[in-house]
Amino acid sequence: MKNKKVLWILAVFVLLIVGASVLYQNLSKYYEDQEEKKVASQQDNNTPTKDPENNTDNSLEPTITAIPEPTLQPAIDFSMQDIEGNSVSLSDYYGKPIVLNFWASWCGPCKSEMPEFNKVYLDLKDDVNFLMVDMVDGFQETIKKGSKFIEDNGYEFPVFFDVDQEGAYYYSVIAIPSTVFIDKDGNVANYYQGAISESVLRKELEALMGEE
Repeated sequence: MKNKKVLWILAVFVLLIVGASVLYQNLSKYYEDQEEKKVASQQDNNTPTKDPENNTDNSLEPTITAIPEPTLQPAIDFSMQDIEGNSVSLSDYYGKPIVLNFWASWCGPCKSEMPEFNKVYLDLKDDVNFLMVDMVDGFQETIKKGSKFIEDNGYEFPVFFDVDQEGAYYYSVIAIPSTVFIDKDGNVANYYQGAISESVLRKELEALMGEE
């Protein structure tokens, strides 16, 4: 009887040892798995993500966007009448920079800028074509009135007459004076409405002559 009790106690003890061992192994495996998941999670959080719209990877070649050249606007050709009554065209004067000025003898601002135009013309007449176009409507302004105004003031720049209002139409002249700067190839470089100063006139012409 005593021997059976001892054997029973030993059996229980062995079972406890085996159970504890199995439990320890299972717990160790569990904690190892948890630790691996924790480390993996930290690595994922610390790994920078690449934003396709804000990629700062210096190893990539920079994207170079070509800037298109400015598109030149060709000047619109039109016919006018010179001081001798001949019909001429704007395109007849291509090959040099052009000052195309629309004016009338009754226009105050036109009168105010003409002395400066005449001065610059005398300085640059060999390099620039000046086309001073009188806006003739047959009533308020006539060829006779325009011609007399130029003669009375002693202006020497070339004068033309827009007798059919063709130039005024093509260049949308809604106020005078209006001045169009055209390069030697017949492209519009700049456009001014209202009287301009001698300094502005010279600056625009120097820019056009510098392109030659």
